[in-house]
Amino acid sequence: MGTNPYKVVNIIHEGDCLELLRKFPSDFLDCTITSPPYNKCGARGGIKDSIIYDEDTDSKPESEYQSEQIDVLEEIHRATVPGGHCFYNHKVRYKNKGSAISPFEWLLKTSWLIRQEIVWDRNAAINIRGWRFHEFDERIYWLNKSDDAAGHELESKHAILGSVWHIPPETKNKHPAPFPIELPARVLISVFNNEKEKIVFDPYMGSGTTAVAAVLLGHHYIGLEQSPKYIKTAEKRIKEAQSESFKVYAEQTLHNVKNPYHRKIKPDAEKWLQQP
Repeated sequence: MGTNPYKVVNIIHEGDCLELLRKFPSDFLDCTITSPPYNKCGARGGIKDSIIYDEDTDSKPESEYQSEQIDVLEEIHRATVPGGHCFYNHKVRYKNKGSAISPFEWLLKTSWLIRQEIVWDRNAAINIRGWRFHEFDERIYWLNKSDDAAGHELESKHAILGSVWHIPPETKNKHPAPFPIELPARVLISVFNNEKEKIVFDPYMGSGTTAVAAVLLGHHYIGLEQSPKYIKTAEKRIKEAQSESFKVYAEQTLHNVKNPYHRKIKPDAEKWLQQP
């Protein structure tokens, strides 16, 4: 890939994620936003026992899967600028007659500082059985390449959106496991505010959602993807990014408030506060 990071931007590179990552130069990615295959392996309780990707079985021995995720995250950490970010979307999975597997099991073994766990409330689930309460949520782990747990402070208008993100899932995308464009848009608007020209990365590019959000918000993108089919779909989508600009604009309006703390107080609470 070369040593000049600007020779690899605004491209989706085809190949194995980890092999390609090892060729990346160090300290040049500003922000990673990604959602890897979940390795569902026929998890119980859903309409689909597993997700079928074009070039991935989504079925590995759990120890192998976790080891691979640690290696990928370590390579991203190396390639990220000091103070840079990684937003890692995953979920708690249930296997072996209901035992829970949390992403914390491997995230704590990486060099990343876990800045925050965000709950993505999808308000939808594919469960059809009652082995447990239906899962309407996933997790987004905000990881920092930093020694400071607080890191750079968000502006109040971004922080006030809270740690539970009520964003419905993407339903019109043909990829088997896309996340909605509002998710990467919220990340980029919040952590970069009005800054532009950042390098935004997704090692599991899929249908190109991260790249489309980056382009619409004035940033560069880099993607890795092993499926030629998905690359072709993503490239077409990136060229037609303006057709999705209304979704990013709608997300931007949530951040454009003069008094962000006003909306965090519920009406009943406001009445209570106004009492003598």
